[in-house]
Amino acid sequence: TICNLHYRRTIGYATCRRCQSGAKTSEHLFRNCSIAKETWERLNIVWPASEEHTNFTEWLKNFFESHSIVICRMFVCALWGIRTSRNRFIHEGEMRSGSQVADFVTNYLHELDGLT
Repeated sequence: TICNLHYRRTIGYATCRRCQSGAKTSEHLFRNCSIAKETWERLNIVWPASEEHTNFTEWLKNFFESHSIVICRMFVCALWGIRTSRNRFIHEGEMRSGSQVADFVTNYLHELDGLT
């Protein structure tokens, strides 16, 4: 992550390049970045406030243990959408809102459900 590169002094910044407000960590990218927050809100995926400060691995484990397979499927697709959106922003300059990411996730899952 950018934080690791910053720690190793490979780069001089460690903030999220999309929102400019948080350290570029997995926790920030998938949970705390404004794009991620908007995506989760639009998909009606919530977790307890106590989860806000857990590390990424523990957060994933807790989520998978406490939700149905249908919600977990949407959650994983959203993680993929958030990551893809971030990569497109960094490498291609394409900016997507959380609503657009959520719409992509919803449409993609509907398309998968329609396959035979």
